Amino acid sequence: MFSFAAADAATHRHPKHGSSSQVAALTSESINGAAPQGASSDPAIIVKTEVLLDRDGFAPGEIDGKNGDNFRKALAAFQQANNLKPSGKLDADTWNALLSDNTDPPLTSYTILQSDVAGPFDERIPSDLEKKSELQGLSYKSPQEELAEKFHMSQDLLRRLNPNVRFDQAGEQIVVACRSACSSQ
Repeated sequence: MFSFAAADAATHRHPKHGSSSQVAALTSESINGAAPQGASSDPAIIVKTEVLLDRDGFAPGEIDGKNGDNFRKALAAFQQANNLKPSGKLDADTWNALLSDNTDPPLTSYTILQSDVAGPFDERIPSDLEKKSELQGLSYKSPQEELAEKFHMSQDLLRRLNPNVRFDQAGEQIVVACRSACSSQ
């Protein structure tokens, strides 16, 4: 199985050049190769863990790379179901249990389809529930929002993984969460 010491040697994530306040780049390589390094809140390891939890039926909320309440609750539920201490924190035993039946990478490539960009899209969805009830239906605001929902990801994470992509163009290749066993979608 996997040890945390091996994770230090196997994982390489480099922040962007420049000021230390910049957020480290998230790429399919940094997430697919992520492994725990102690008490890290590294978004790459969180994204990978969120996908693995989701595959195992422990929904962490939208996959966003954030160590939030839903993530910790899903992790604790997974731990309890696997006879581990339900701390809500990622440890070596939890990591090994997550990986035991999950050999596919957490991210995969996806080609945007014409149906993904066809709409209808409505940029002006009211926030008031009564006004929403008057709409013929609830549409997505944009193809990016639809794709994020399709892969159970936050729009922010989808954008970070695909910084130069036009989400309104069929045929574009994007990186998405692979929530079920897959090597490509």
